[in-house]
Amino acid sequence: MRALSGSLTPVLVALAVVALGACSSSRMVQVPPRMDLRGMGPIGMVTFSSNEGDEIAVQATREFLSALQSAQPGVPVLEIPAPAGGALDPAAVRALGKEHGVSALIVGVLEAKPVKPKVSVGGGLESLNAKAEIEAQLNAKLYEAGSGATMWSSLAHARETVASVSVTGGGLAGIGANSRDDANGRLVRELVAQATEDFRPGWVRQRN
Repeated sequence: MRALSGSLTPVLVALAVVALGACSSSRMVQVPPRMDLRGMGPIGMVTFSSNEGDEIAVQATREFLSALQSAQPGVPVLEIPAPAGGALDPAAVRALGKEHGVSALIVGVLEAKPVKPKVSVGGGLESLNAKAEIEAQLNAKLYEAGSGATMWSSLAHARETVASVSVTGGGLAGIGANSRDDANGRLVRELVAQATEDFRPGWVRQRN
C-alpha cells in the first residue's frame, strides 16, 4: 500500500500542475452588451411617466439616460416630452419617430406603492420590530420607430425602507426614518441599474 501511495504522488502533482496551468492560461475578455444601440442612429427618449408624479418621473428619465450613455458613450439620444394621452400604441410610436427623426424610442413607466407595515414580535414578547416600506417597478421598452414594434423590454423591481422602529424589554432600541424623497431617490437608482443592465458590456473568461 505504501508503494502504491508513493507512485500516486507524482501523478497527483502532475494533475495539479496541469490544472493550475489551465487556470493561468485563461483571461477575462469583454463582450458586447446584449442590447447594442450604437449604429442605430438617433434614438428618442420619451420622458417617463409615474403614478408618483412628474418629479420622480423626470428623475427616472435623467438617471436612465445617464446610465445608458455611460454604458454606451456616443449614442445620440433626443429627449422628447411625453405626449398627452398616456400609453403609446404602434401608430403613436410611428408618428413620434417621424416627427422627431429618430430610429427608435425608449419609453418607461414607474409605478410605486407603499407596502403594508411589517411588525415582528420576538419570543416571549421581549422585542418588537416594525418598518414601513415602499416598493416600485420600472417597465422600460425600446420601440422601433418605423414599425412601432417592441425591440427590447425590461421590468425592474425594488423596495426601500421609509421608517423603522425597534423595541426591546429594556425600552426603545432604535428608530430609523428616511424622507420619502430620499427613499424615492434610492428606488430610482436601483431600478435604473437593473433596467439598463442589458446596455452594459459583459465579461467572460476565455482560454488563451
